[in-house]
This record gives sequence, structure tokens and C-alpha cells, in this order.
Amino acid sequence: MAAKIRVIKHDGRIQKFDRDKLLGSLLRSRVPRAEAEKIVSEVGKQLFDKISTGEIYQIIYQQLKDQGLETGHRMYRLREALSLLDSMVFEQFVGRLLEKFDYQCSCNQILRGFCSEHEIDVLAEKEGKRYLVEVKHHQSPHRDSGLRIILTLWARLEDLGKKGEGLDQAWLFTNTKISNHAKKYARCKNIRLTGWRYGANGSDDSIEKMIEKLGKKEISELVEKVGAI
Repeated sequence: MAAKIRVIKHDGRIQKFDRDKLLGSLLRSRVPRAEAEKIVSEVGKQLFDKISTGEIYQIIYQQLKDQGLETGHRMYRLREALSLLDSMVFEQFVGRLLEKFDYQCSCNQILRGFCSEHEIDVLAEKEGKRYLVEVKHHQSPHRDSGLRIILTLWARLEDLGKKGEGLDQAWLFTNTKISNHAKKYARCKNIRLTGWRYGANGSDDSIEKMIEKLGKKEISELVEKVGAI
């Protein structure tokens, strides 16, 4: 039955329900395999043709809560919560998050390059190194940040570099995944990437891992500072 079920994604696309993909997502959220299998089984019982991803998530959230799986529930909710932030608020959120990791940050700066002025989302500095941080927010948590964003970021760094701004590295910070083409170009140009389940040093410094390392109290303080509640 599940093999014939079609799912409507956030962007309106329709695809077949993929049991293995759902199971993998739960396991990556650190839900134990036995419990993850139970949740997938329960989702399967409640499926109907052209069910939305939002409705599937609601089933998952409820199952995670019912089974007392706080970590898994928090990780699933985190992705949704980030997508609901206003873009400007998310920029401030990123700046405050980096400050928690000892970066000195300033947001929404205007810098003059060789050819043009540039509005910079976040300027970050740590251990004598200055980063040009481009913050890209997507309302759909399933939309990739693609190559075009990386190309624009690299062009901006080059233009500012010609003006002698002393920027050492470009850095893309996003609440979603990053496309393979974008990753390939970023590696070639030494652009730092932080996205969902992806970071400069692998998944250990991805956006959700950075937030998770803070703990509940620091997360609450961070959110309160940017007025995201």
C-alpha cells in the first residue's frame, strides 16, 4: 500500500512515499532503531494518497512525544522552527549563535568594494581571521541552497578583496541543505559552508549540531536576544 502512496512536498511537488528515507531521517535524529521502526510503522498505518509532508511530520512529532524521545522530537522541531523565522531575524540569530562560539560579530554592514557597495549579513572575526558571512534563509526546510548563491558570494568576496577590506574567507550559513554543485565549487574556492547536516568539518559543526551544543538555557537566551519568540 505505502508503495502507491504519493506525498505532496512543501514546494508543491509530488513524489512517492519513501519508507527508507523516513527511517534514515529518524536515525539521523538519534532515534534508536527499534523506536524508529515503530514510528515508521505507525506512519504507514495513517498514510493516504497525496498526504502532505506537514501531516506526516505531525504524526512523527506525536509519536516521538508519546515514546518520550525528547532528543529526536527536538531535532525534528528545530528544523521547522528555523524555517519559520523571518529572514532578518535569522540573520541576527546566526550572528548571536556565532558569538556563543567566541566569534566577534556585526550584522547588516555596508562595505564598499572595488566595483560596488555590498550589504553584508554578518562580519565575523575569530583568532585574527575575518569572515564574510552570507546568511541564506529558506521558508521551506527542504529547499537546497544552490550554486548561484555560492557564485554570488565568491564574486562579493573578490570585489571586496580588491578594495583591501582584509576579509580572509567567505562563509555561507543556511537553515537548509546545500546542493552538491554548491559544495563542489565551495571546496574549489575555499568557501566555508554551514547548513543542515553539513559543516566545514562534516556534520559535527552543522547548524543543528552547533545549536544542540549550547544546551537549553543558552538556546533560550539566544532566541530571547533576537526576539524570535
